[in-house]
Amino acid sequence: MKSAILERELGDYTLALEYLETALSQYPTFEKLYMIKAGIQEKIEDDRNVRETFAIGCKECRTCETLWILASRFEERRGQIIKARAILNTARKQNPHNALLW
Repeated sequence: MKSAILERELGDYTLALEYLETALSQYPTFEKLYMIKAGIQEKIEDDRNVRETFAIGCKECRTCETLWILASRFEERRGQIIKARAILNTARKQNPHNALLW
C-alpha cells in the first residue's frame, strides 16, 4: 500500500495501479486499497473502472460504510443521483444497523 501511495504522489499512476492490483489479489478484503485505487482512477478520469472498483470493493467489504458512501458520492459528482441513491439503499440492506448509512 505504501508503494502505491508513493507512486501516486510521484504521479506514476500506472505503476500505482499495478501495485494496488497485486495487493488486492493477496488481500481482497482490505477496503483501503479499493478506496485508493478508485481515487487514482477518478483522477485519471477512468469512470468505468472507478465504478467497477467500487462495485467489487462493496461486494468484498460489505460492512465498510466508507466504501459505500464514497461510491455514492462518486455517482453524485457525475450527476447520477438515482444511481447514488440505489447504492445507499443497497448499503442499508447489507448493513441495516449501521447509523452512518441511514
